[in-house]
Amino acid sequence: MPSFGAKSRERLATCHAQLQDVCNEAIKHFDFSVTCGTRDKAAQNQAFAQGKSQKRWPDSKHNSLPSLAVDVVPWDSINRRALWGNSNYEMIQIGRLVQVMLDAANAVGVKIDAGGNWARFNDPFHFQLTNTPASSLQILPQQYPIHRRTTW
Repeated sequence: MPSFGAKSRERLATCHAQLQDVCNEAIKHFDFSVTCGTRDKAAQNQAFAQGKSQKRWPDSKHNSLPSLAVDVVPWDSINRRALWGNSNYEMIQIGRLVQVMLDAANAVGVKIDAGGNWARFNDPFHFQLTNTPASSLQILPQQYPIHRRTTW
């Protein structure tokens, strides 16, 4: 059975307990890594500048503690690498991960939005709690010391 590595566990620990429940259920059925939980100002604005986020700091659901969003990527345990969608096989695996995450959320009774299902901005690696405004939680200081997403 797949399990999270140390970095994924560390990143997941910055996420809301309900997202942790979803990911901990999903990992039982599909191998993936957590690439981002909480994002500080620099990381959020970098994601925006690169076109990988539609939100500037502090408007993303990644900008609170705990984070209301999580980014994940399928993991190829045989070749020990992330699957970013560079081939048909990788795209299929991303689609499988989206379905596994949605099924896991349903299994643990958590409502999530999948960025891969958005019409305006497709982000298949992003999942966020539904109907939970970021303003309801503690906004992070501009410099948060961990979990800057370094690969996309």
